[in-house]
Amino acid sequence: MEKNNELIQLSGTGSFLGNDQIHFAPDNAVPERMEAFHGECAVHQLTDGSFEVIKKRRVRVRSKLIHKLAHGRISKLKDGDIFLTIRIGEDESLDMADTILDEAYDASQALREYLSKY
Repeated sequence: MEKNNELIQLSGTGSFLGNDQIHFAPDNAVPERMEAFHGECAVHQLTDGSFEVIKKRRVRVRSKLIHKLAHGRISKLKDGDIFLTIRIGEDESLDMADTILDEAYDASQALREYLSKY
């Protein structure tokens, strides 16, 4: 379905099922009248007693990969922060402390090279 900003007003009966589900049955049901959306929503009861449902936009962090490591990555985030992740599986037969030191050293070298270019 095409994304559209058309205002659609519905009347009907709404039911709260527990704390995490709302069921709305319109008086005049028209299949596919509205595009389905998935995600987290906020529900507010307004001062007139009606309800407003607002889909929360998911904010995704945009990052630029500086260097891929054997066990992680070093990236520059949209806000300028540098982000280093290192992940070592419990089942890997490595000395974790030495591996973290080696990865951090490799990341620092990659960062120095990156910063010298930009």
